[in-house]
Amino acid sequence: MKTARYIVLVVLVASLALGAVGYWLKAGRTVAGLREELARAKASQQSLLEGKLKSTRTGDVRVQGKIEAAEAVAVSPQVEAPIEAVRVVEGDIVEAGQVLVNLDATGLRADLENCTGAMNRAARRLADIERLYPQRDALYREAVEDVELTYRNTVAAFRKALADSERDVARYEVEVAADRLEVERMRALGADALISKADLEQAELELRRTELEAEAAKGHHDDLRRRVPVDDGKQEYIRLREAELFRQQALRQAEEDRITDEDLAQARAALDESRLMVALAEKHVAAAEVKAPIRGIVTAANDSPRLTSVVGTNQLSTGRSLSFEELREVGKRVGPQDILFVIEGLDTVVVKVDVDEMDINRIAAGNAARITGVGFSNTTLRGEVAAISPKATYVAEGITTFETTVKVLEELGPARLGMSAEVDIVVGEKQ
Repeated sequence: MKTARYIVLVVLVASLALGAVGYWLKAGRTVAGLREELARAKASQQSLLEGKLKSTRTGDVRVQGKIEAAEAVAVSPQVEAPIEAVRVVEGDIVEAGQVLVNLDATGLRADLENCTGAMNRAARRLADIERLYPQRDALYREAVEDVELTYRNTVAAFRKALADSERDVARYEVEVAADRLEVERMRALGADALISKADLEQAELELRRTELEAEAAKGHHDDLRRRVPVDDGKQEYIRLREAELFRQQALRQAEEDRITDEDLAQARAALDESRLMVALAEKHVAAAEVKAPIRGIVTAANDSPRLTSVVGTNQLSTGRSLSFEELREVGKRVGPQDILFVIEGLDTVVVKVDVDEMDINRIAAGNAARITGVGFSNTTLRGEVAAISPKATYVAEGITTFETTVKVLEELGPARLGMSAEVDIVVGEKQ
């Protein structure tokens, strides 16, 4: 950047050139003569500037710039939730870790509760497996024995029921025959009026009851004797077939329930995973308090300086920068895609200046600097050269400069971000 003294010289030479133009016009000089005079004026201007630059090469390097934050961090929420309260306004100075926004954590706490319940169930499952693991073989054998015992008892009960039903059928056949003979005898006596009509009706009723019981016994016997085809065209009692199928299913279940090394490993992995989910849910609940990542000044996201980093999961290329008016909307839902604020850091403050190519090789990183400004005229801030661009950052009209960063080494005091500053870089003096 050109110094103030250079500017005065440029204005003076420009004034002389304009005067010469007026003189030539008044004198009726030709256009060619006017061009020649302008060329001589420009050459004179360049000569004066070069002479002035050379004359200042022996002292401190004085340049101008603006005070700015070395770090400007965009703040995005790490979770998606409605805004509950905004705790700051634009321009507030906040400390690192200070709460900026409270999000409604109702849904996040419900997620945490669900994850905690799943973790507790996984812990109980693992405890059961670890308790039974040493007895796994004995438990399996016991389960198989129970299945086989149940099957044997079922088969025995069926065979007994089948035998009982055969006896019942035979017994009822005898009783029905006897009751029929009795009814025939009673009818003969009734014909001779030797018994009453009521006695005959009672005998016939008894016969009917016995016949019904016999039919029921035979139906039960037939049901037990029902068969189904099995392998090789054989027939098997349905009840026994059902018992065998149940046995096979129970044995498969016993095998599935048998505790293995894989079961133990899976239970442990499930508990580890559930713990991670709980930790993540806890992190999400904590993230409902959106906090300042650094100490600095709160600025609106939609009117922010160049960002140096982003806190949260936001990608600047797709993020939405919200205004304070939008943040004040009741229940507005925000998430990682939104930039809520920008914090301009106060822990590291710099003045970026342009140093002329005539002076750039006279300074080096670490050189001491004195920083003053019209906005803080009674204060001189200590600084040091922090970085020098290896490539020219401004080239125009014969002026070439290099961007140089001067770090402020103390609290700003009355100085503020954005104020203009004059920097004297002390050549050869290190902090």
